[in-house]
Amino acid sequence: MSTEQIEEFAKHFEQLESPLIAYACQILKNLEDARDQVQEAFKRMIKEEQFIENPKAWLYRTTRNLSISHIRKHQRMQKEGEEKQLDFFASKLDSGDDPNSPVEKLERSEKINRVAHFVSLLPEDSKDLIKMKFDKKLSYREISNETGLTEGNVGYKLHHLLQGLADDLKAEGITS
Repeated sequence: MSTEQIEEFAKHFEQLESPLIAYACQILKNLEDARDQVQEAFKRMIKEEQFIENPKAWLYRTTRNLSISHIRKHQRMQKEGEEKQLDFFASKLDSGDDPNSPVEKLERSEKINRVAHFVSLLPEDSKDLIKMKFDKKLSYREISNETGLTEGNVGYKLHHLLQGLADDLKAEGITS
């Protein structure tokens, strides 16, 4: 980069860094993630600077696109994490050499009753979310349509509910 290009970049960085972080933070609802996406936008600007006609518009558009991509990636990871948690619960509840032995049946029944107990302690709206997801086997979209929550919010709430239940069960010694 020439000295002129560096000065031009520095000017854009100085003028736009804070407003871009605020913009990204409105999208992401997380300051650190917003800073990361703005930093990535500026990195890309350096690589593409010769093709950029309107740097301010380009930076806003790139920051927006990076932020949306970050949200999508995070939601995918969150859904995969929830599936792994459910697999973990199922494997813990189904563990044992002989699932038909009276001792195994009793232990399994006790574990299921403990899970049901912890679910019963949840607020009504949380219980409803769990029932829709696991009893009715509804997708996030279907739950969203029934509750009025966004799909992302449904995923976020279910993730934290399951994480809380997992912590409670672990404290009770039901899972390891």
